[in-house]
Amino acid sequence: MKKIKPILLVITFILLINAAFTYGLQENSIQQPLNFSSLSWELSSPREEYVELEPIQIVLTLCNKMQQPALGHDSIELVNNHVKLFVQHENGERQKVRQLSTILKHIRVTPQLVKPGECHQAKDLLSLNLPEVFPHHGTYQIQAVVNEAQGNEEIPSNLITIRIVKPSGRDLSAYNYIKGKDGNLFFTGFQKSGAEKVKDRLEEFVSVYGDTTYVDYADFLLGEIYFGQKDYKKAVKHFSKLEVKPHFVLSEKASKYLKKIKERIPDPESSQI
Repeated sequence: MKKIKPILLVITFILLINAAFTYGLQENSIQQPLNFSSLSWELSSPREEYVELEPIQIVLTLCNKMQQPALGHDSIELVNNHVKLFVQHENGERQKVRQLSTILKHIRVTPQLVKPGECHQAKDLLSLNLPEVFPHHGTYQIQAVVNEAQGNEEIPSNLITIRIVKPSGRDLSAYNYIKGKDGNLFFTGFQKSGAEKVKDRLEEFVSVYGDTTYVDYADFLLGEIYFGQKDYKKAVKHFSKLEVKPHFVLSEKASKYLKKIKERIPDPESSQI
């Protein structure tokens, strides 16, 4: 029995060393997350064909598909200054989209851990200066680049292909209306003619061109305007049209607005606000 005890001590010692080594690896893995560039960055659009002057529907997704945490952030909306878009023309020319929004949020982004399997997604519209970005009918490729919080790393997305086509029929009539009313800014909620006229023009557009491709974008803007003015009854009128359109990229956002309205006013239809 006395000869066996030293052997047991050696085995126990080896097991303790192995456990400590394994724990050290796990602890080191937690303390040293993967770099930003290890994240997956994807660009998509629910449609491939768009009518001239129609905003481009954009879906941006940042995911961690690795087996350990990575340093990332969730500031991936177009309004933030951590995302850039590039458009490639049929002749091979590649240009950076000069401005993605009428208002850019130059916010300080703090790095945050993105857990394995965790994703951040932003659904947005490219709606500013469309004639400059897509000057001709035809096929274009779009790529998005996202910057790390400190700006030291960046991740390019996949390329998506879209086609800009000439409007016809009722869409052509709507196109001519938009073009004559600050067309570069019409679907941004900002116009050179002054903010007080934006709502009236959008209401007129929805009333006259409610059967065209462009109407969803006008409805969403009107919903946001009325929501900001606390005119919830009118906001519900416009957001409700979009909630039932799952292929419209902002339908989920419209649903969230409707939920907020219901939380504030259980029955907005009877509200006099």
